[in-house]
Amino acid sequence: MKETFVVGADHAIRPADDAALELVQKFEAGYMILLDLKKSRNPLFHRYAFKMLHHLYDMVDTEWDFEPWRKDLMILAGERVVHGRVSRGGQTDVIVSARSLSWESMPDELEFRRVWNGLIQAFINTHGNIITYDELRHVAGM
Repeated sequence: MKETFVVGADHAIRPADDAALELVQKFEAGYMILLDLKKSRNPLFHRYAFKMLHHLYDMVDTEWDFEPWRKDLMILAGERVVHGRVSRGGQTDVIVSARSLSWESMPDELEFRRVWNGLIQAFINTHGNIITYDELRHVAGM
């Protein structure tokens, strides 16, 4: 089960939404539960980043669907995982795949922002004739 909670001014942990409240209400008062707590990144910035990626995608004339285009941009930004294999006969294979941009795959907010800035730079390097970095920052309100 994964729900969102907020730490109040009195340091009490409270449900952040109805789903979390419903979960808490399943337990009787005084019932002890074990929680695996994890500090959340800025959800507004994460939503903003994906909205902006869709905006960038809409600016580009491509036949690719959004997901393959986004993964290609991740690879161009240097956010990739490389797997290699050598067969007994000496033949080698290399597979390059995009690193995940998901909420869970980033260790913290700073890493997400670093990856995000790399994506923007890769977009400018590839499609700089469409929009400059300064124009993009202005459009994004950054």
